[in-house]
Amino acid sequence: MLSRPLFWTVVLPLIDLLLLAACVYIANEIRLGYQPGGDSGRGGWISYVLYAACVLCGTAISGAYKKPIHLRRLNAAAEFILGTAIATATALFLIYVVFLGTDRIVQESRAVLLFSSAAFVPSAILVREIFYRIHGRLARSRPYLLIGREDSLREFSSMYSDTGLANPVISMRIEDLPATAGGAADGSPAFWKEVGLRFEAVILTEPPERFSTPLLEKLVRMHFCELPVLTLNAFYSLMWRQVPTLHLSPAWVFEQDFSLAERSHYRVIKRGFDILFSLVLLVGLAPLALIVAMLIKADSRGPVLFRQERVGRNRRLFSIFKFRTMSVGSESGAAYTASGDPRVTRVGRILRKLRLDEIPQLLNVLEGDMSLIGPRPEWVRLVPVYEKEIPFYHLRHLVQPGITGWAQLNFRYGESLKDTLEKLRFDLYYIRFYSPVLDLEIFLKTMLHVLAVRGK
Repeated sequence: MLSRPLFWTVVLPLIDLLLLAACVYIANEIRLGYQPGGDSGRGGWISYVLYAACVLCGTAISGAYKKPIHLRRLNAAAEFILGTAIATATALFLIYVVFLGTDRIVQESRAVLLFSSAAFVPSAILVREIFYRIHGRLARSRPYLLIGREDSLREFSSMYSDTGLANPVISMRIEDLPATAGGAADGSPAFWKEVGLRFEAVILTEPPERFSTPLLEKLVRMHFCELPVLTLNAFYSLMWRQVPTLHLSPAWVFEQDFSLAERSHYRVIKRGFDILFSLVLLVGLAPLALIVAMLIKADSRGPVLFRQERVGRNRRLFSIFKFRTMSVGSESGAAYTASGDPRVTRVGRILRKLRLDEIPQLLNVLEGDMSLIGPRPEWVRLVPVYEKEIPFYHLRHLVQPGITGWAQLNFRYGESLKDTLEKLRFDLYYIRFYSPVLDLEIFLKTMLHVLAVRGK
């Protein structure tokens, strides 16, 4: 049922409507002491209907009722939170500015609407989590069909086995399929009908131009009518949330739209949030920062803060601030901090584990050298090496570096050139899909990592 469009376009909106009505009812009881539309609330129904319409429309525009190819829980939660917040603000503007009147209940119910939205968001996300778990159990038994040449099939299967995805994969060479070059456009109808019923998706491990026209025509029809057909780049983006750097060509860069990362209005809005939240965090964390500074001084000789030259947006150099976690003079040693590195002090190990060493970077955010969210700024000593050895590494400098980011959350602390290449796949994904939704998802995931104490 969860894989059918009817569920996403009809059933789920009805469930949300019932949840929203329940939240409004409870909020009215708690806040005003009566139900919406009662004797004390003549005309109040109009405001509640308008509010519900705005919320459902807002969540629909944010993608809450569009059948996803792959269920991303935090991504869906981020979209839902933003959609509901914008929709609630829109409803309040319409009710209390555009349609401002003499109805007493309309005036008194502002807090009710805010409380209703605050209760609706976690309730609706919880319902979706239940659905996602059911869908996940059903979908895991359905395999992916890989179509390509023998060498690309073998390479992709090897990479797939290391990802932890539960779906099995079945490989088929292009030459073994119906509707190959010179064949009929439909190939074997029975074969393609079985593919549509049996598989979760089709993955093309070769560029589409290497397939025959009849086969491509069949795959296009299948993509829009039966099940998704994904190129290698699409699969990386949808399932693994990264960009396959080893399979990129210079043409890929020209085909991408990096305008959001380079010159979008969101960058200005994001800067405002960076200033606001970094100020709040600096004030709130000041007592903790003082305790950390005292522990560092008591544990080892040297300054409390550590400074290092890093490369920022558009290759602008700046000095990053961190609480010192290594012994003085360690910077002249190995470029990477290995697990169990003896240069890390006793207090430093704790600070790294709890990510408390990064508190002073809020000063870099205030100065405009960094953002709260973005790719990690790299040491100026290593950037020339990376740009020489790793294609497209320079694209990381299109956006402001951050304290937390997509690569840090999805890949371990890098200890080699190979690790840097792996992290670049996630950094390029962030730059390619730079948006408020992705930033909110990173924020939510960061909170989960902090609570789970997943430091380096």
